[in-house]
Amino acid sequence: MLKKLLNIFLILVGLFLITFFTAIAGLKVIFTETRLKKLAADGIRGFISREAVFGTFSWGLKGIEIDNFSLSEIPDFKAGTFLTAKKIIIIPAFLPGRAPGSITVDSPSIAITALASKGWNISDVAGYVSMPKGSAASPRKRYLPASPSIYVNSGTIVFDGTKQGLPRTVIEGLSLNALGGSSILDAEVKAGIRRGGGRMDMAAKLTFDFKDGEIAVQRSELAEDGKSITVSGRITGLFPEQGKPAFDFDVSGDRAVLDSVLRLVSSREDIQFGEKRGINLNISGSQGNIKIMNRAGLPQKTDR
Repeated sequence: MLKKLLNIFLILVGLFLITFFTAIAGLKVIFTETRLKKLAADGIRGFISREAVFGTFSWGLKGIEIDNFSLSEIPDFKAGTFLTAKKIIIIPAFLPGRAPGSITVDSPSIAITALASKGWNISDVAGYVSMPKGSAASPRKRYLPASPSIYVNSGTIVFDGTKQGLPRTVIEGLSLNALGGSSILDAEVKAGIRRGGGRMDMAAKLTFDFKDGEIAVQRSELAEDGKSITVSGRITGLFPEQGKPAFDFDVSGDRAVLDSVLRLVSSREDIQFGEKRGINLNISGSQGNIKIMNRAGLPQKTDR
């Protein structure tokens, strides 16, 4: 009896595999590379009003593979290039492979630019992962039921805020390993951060919570010229409807490195940390409202 059931099971599996491979072959005849490129480009245009260009676009049992991808500024490439990537590999969760349920991006380059009329050139994209005011549904339920795992190799991000009087900062050599599967991504990040003639190296363990709009920093180390600081804490309120993002970090290490970090993220020169080389601080607040305390609970003097 068991042998008969096993034979029936094997026959059903064989029929399923034959049907599956036949369907794949038939779909590949119908959906040629040219047609897939057009469908994808039209979908991107309709979703975020940007033009997309694909070098090659192939799909099959190994997932979707895209070479030499480019995404324009709004509305097309005449306005500039927002993103490029040498290769993108998307493996759906139901397919076997090295990393099912994942997105791998090789050598991406993103240009994030401040607009003269306030705001940034990513504001429209960020709006698609937020919720309209008054909506009862969470961002996770509406936009991200389960985040895939994300792998980034040799990435570059340029923050150019010169139109708003902000410093130009480059993140280079970006490596990201983020394990998904739900609304939460656990990530390990490594990168170099450069502004002007200075460079800083960063290694961090983070958790991205797409349901509540938070980033938790379990531990981050930033090093410059043999000196370093460690940072842990949380950023909340990342969705526009939540108001201004807020942060709360514990920072310890060399004061000179913290000075460099503040110069990376702000053009202000009026925050002072005293004469001691070693620091052990709590830094909290939001944009334009920073509170600094030493870890003993005493206010840290600032020229604000």
